[in-house]
Amino acid sequence: MKNGFFFPIIVRGLGIFLNFFLTYYISRVHGIEMSGSYTVVFVLTFFLSSILKFGCDSLLVKVSSINEEKQNRAKTFGLYINVLVTCGLLALLVSGSLLLYWEQISFILGKDMRFSYNVFYTGLVLTPSVIISLNYEYLRGIGKNSLFFLFQSVLVPSFTLIFDVVFQAFFLSYSLAIYVTLLISFCFVYWTFRGIGFKSDSLRNYKSVFPNLFVGSFFIMLLGFCDVIILELLTDNYQVGVYSIVLKVSYMVVIGRMFVSLSMASSFSAFYAKSDYYSIISNLKVMNRRMFLPGLCFFLFFVFFGKMILNFFGPNMHQAYLALIIVSAGQLINCAMGAPETVMPMIGMEKTFRNIMLVTLPINIVINALLIPNYGYLGCAIASLITLAFWNLIGNFMMYRHIRKFISSTSITSDVS
Repeated sequence: MKNGFFFPIIVRGLGIFLNFFLTYYISRVHGIEMSGSYTVVFVLTFFLSSILKFGCDSLLVKVSSINEEKQNRAKTFGLYINVLVTCGLLALLVSGSLLLYWEQISFILGKDMRFSYNVFYTGLVLTPSVIISLNYEYLRGIGKNSLFFLFQSVLVPSFTLIFDVVFQAFFLSYSLAIYVTLLISFCFVYWTFRGIGFKSDSLRNYKSVFPNLFVGSFFIMLLGFCDVIILELLTDNYQVGVYSIVLKVSYMVVIGRMFVSLSMASSFSAFYAKSDYYSIISNLKVMNRRMFLPGLCFFLFFVFFGKMILNFFGPNMHQAYLALIIVSAGQLINCAMGAPETVMPMIGMEKTFRNIMLVTLPINIVINALLIPNYGYLGCAIASLITLAFWNLIGNFMMYRHIRKFISSTSITSDVS
C-alpha cells in the first residue's frame, strides 16, 4: 500500500522537476523568445485537443473507474475503442488543415512568420497529443496514477531534452518526444487490455453526460491558457516567454494540489457510484489539508526568494517578481478550495461546474483584454488572481452545498471541523 501511494508521488515530483528544468533549459539555451514560442504551441495544442476530445477524456476517467469497481474492464475496452476512433479521426482532420494552411492562418490573425511556425508545429503534434491524453486518462481511471503522471509530465520533457542535446533543434526534438511517448502509452494500454474480452459501449449511451464534462474541462483549460493566447495576440513571444516562466515557477505552489486532486479523482467517482457521501466529505477534508500546507510553504518561499529564482532564467527576469507573487497568491487560493474542477464532475455536478465556467470565462477574457495593452504580462497575472479566486470560491461553496443534500448538517459539521 505504501509503495502504491509513494511511487506516484515520486513520478509526479520528477515530472514537476523536469518541466521546471525544461523551462530553464529553453530560456538559457534557446532564449526567452523560444520559451514563449514553445508555450504558444503547447497552449494551442491543449486548446485544440480539448475541443477534439469533447469531454471524452473525462468520460474515460469516470466510466473506467466505475467499471473497474464492477470488474467490467471489457466494457471499458469497448468505450475506449469508440473514443479513440472518434477523437483520433477528428484530430487527424484538424492536424492536416493546420499543416496545409499554417501560413494563411497566421496571416488572418495578423501575425508574423514566427507565429506561422507555431501553427505548423501545433499541427505536427496535435493528433499524438490527443491520443496520449486519452490513453493516460483511461489509465488514471483504472487507478494507474503513476502511469498518468509518467506520460503527462515525465516522458515528453525527458525525451525532448535528450533529443535536443543530439539534434540542437528544439521543435524537432519536441515532436519526436511526443511520438515516442505515444508509442509507449499504447504499449501500456495494450498490456491492461491483454486477454480482456470486448464489450461494445457506444458514446451514444453517454450523450447526456459527456457534453457537460466537455464544457467543464474545456472551460477550465481555456481559463488557464486564454491569458497566454491573448498575450500572444496583443504583444509578442518575449512577453509570453516571461509570463510562461512566471507560471512555471508559480506551479510549485500547487505541487500538492496537482498530485492529490488527480490521484483521488477516481476515488470520488467510486464513492459517488456507491452513494457513499460520508467518504466523499471525509476525503475532501484530507485532500484540502494535503494541498494547502505545501502551497503555503512555497508561496512564502517565493515572497522572500522570488527575485533570486527568476534571475536563474535570464537577465532582468527579476522584474517579473511582482507578477510571480500575484500569480502565486492566486495559486494559493487554488490550493485551499477543494479542487472543484476535479471533484465536481466525479460526483454528478457536471452541469453546475459547466455553469460556473460559463460565467467565469467572459470575466477572465474581459480583464485580460483591458489590462494586457497597458500592463503586458503583469495584466495577465492580475487577471489570473481574480478569476482563480472567483471560480474556486463559487465551486467550493456549490460542492459542499450539494453534499449537504445527502448528509445531515450535524454530520457535516463534525466531519469538516
